[in-house]
Amino acid sequence: GLESANVVGYQTISIAQGFSMATPTFKVVTGGDYKLGDISVVGAQGYGDFYGQMINADGSWGTTYYYLTEAMTGSSDGWYSDSWGEASANDIPVPYGSGLFITSTDGAVELIVSGAVPAGKQTITVPAGFSQIGNSLPIGIPLSSVEVSGAQGYGDFYCQAINADGSWGATYYYL
Repeated sequence: GLESANVVGYQTISIAQGFSMATPTFKVVTGGDYKLGDISVVGAQGYGDFYGQMINADGSWGTTYYYLTEAMTGSSDGWYSDSWGEASANDIPVPYGSGLFITSTDGAVELIVSGAVPAGKQTITVPAGFSQIGNSLPIGIPLSSVEVSGAQGYGDFYCQAINADGSWGATYYYL
């Protein structure tokens, strides 16, 4: 839930065991994009048991990133592009409004994000094809409040939610 409603805040995002999606809900205070290293994970326990994947701008699946703890790697807690902790991925950008598809095989975990609380209307650019975006605000919003510009044909823009149990939810069309 939301922990602070000030200009700068932090949020704990609960991730159930299985497949889900998470979106950082704040903007970086200094501007620019979040980096994977700005997202902390509490509860990851085993090698390769907690990982995330983003969608590339062309709609293809991106690299899988693993969150490993110091106890696992002998190094520092953080994100890695391998499951044994040799290739740090902490500097990989996570653009505002994008998200991570998350898989947690060892139980529920929590993501900790912090930053500037967005104010007013927020714009997220969505490339053509398969994309991955999420609610970028630290509160729930009704889908009816999302405005879409640039959709040109009947059924050209639609989205699909992920249910709490990790299954694909309903498909919603913007007409």
